[in-house]
Parts: sequence; structure tokens; C-alpha cells
Amino acid sequence: MPQRYRNSTINAYIRHALTHCSSWNKTHQELERITQVLINSGYRNTEVKNAIKNAINKWYRKEDPEKDNILLYYKNIMSTE
Repeated sequence: MPQRYRNSTINAYIRHALTHCSSWNKTHQELERITQVLINSGYRNTEVKNAIKNAINKWYRKEDPEKDNILLYYKNIMSTE
């Protein structure tokens, strides 16, 4: 299986845990369960742990939701013609 498919599978599991769990305890339990499921499916432990670490760092680095917005300025010219 190509590496990009492997990474996509891991990231989908992690994203689901981060967006659907109601508390950090439940998120941690889900990430542990995901790790075990993926390792049992033939994924490398380091591959899964690195993906989890990167996803959590990226998730909590989103401090300001307005930061990602792009401001577009529009100058309206009114005419009587």
C-alpha cells in the first residue's frame, strides 16, 4: 500500500478522535485504542505515535481562529450613470 494511503488512514482515525471526543480523558483513551488497532493491522508503532504527536501539536497550535482568515478589501464605486 502506498505511504500516502497509510498516512491518510492514520490521520483520519486521529482527526475523528480529536473532533468527536468530549473530554481529554476520552480523547486519550480513543488515541490509545486507535494505536492498538493500527498496530494490530500492521502499521508501525513509531509511524502511529509520530502522526498522533504531529496532529495534537497542530490541533493545539490553532490559537486564533481569525488568523487563518484572508481579508479581502473591496472598493465600491457608485455611479449615477
